[in-house]
Amino acid sequence: MLIAAYAQDTDEAVLLLLTITHPELPEPWRFVLNGENITSRGEVYYASYFDLILPDDSGDRPPQANLTFPNVNRLMTELLEASIQPATITIEIILASAPDVVELEFPSLQMQPGTKYNAKDVNSPLAGRRTAREGFPKGIISPSYFQGAF
Repeated sequence: MLIAAYAQDTDEAVLLLLTITHPELPEPWRFVLNGENITSRGEVYYASYFDLILPDDSGDRPPQANLTFPNVNRLMTELLEASIQPATITIEIILASAPDVVELEFPSLQMQPGTKYNAKDVNSPLAGRRTAREGFPKGIISPSYFQGAF
């Protein structure tokens, strides 16, 4: 994939897939940065334009990215205004010649509070989960939570 991405001339197309999920959406929205729809792993990704700054790789904080996509039918705006739970974004990179093989994936990025939108588009910073700040173990067996264990 890197050879195709960095080559001056290539017949290979590197495609970005974008999946937006939210509990209030009946099914995920799937888009491909391409001029035509593409099927990957049995799912249709609809041709769309979006601007994406891929996540950086900094060891001192979770991956951060930025996404701008068209506000076509105002459903995302309604979700942003009505829901306190952020949408989850998955970014995948594939080759057009092998659409069922994911070359690189950035899963479970969350839309952040700095999300801005207008009649034309939605712009959102994205960030991964802060797993380093989560307690370990997840739950603690103590008398206040598990009375029957004591």
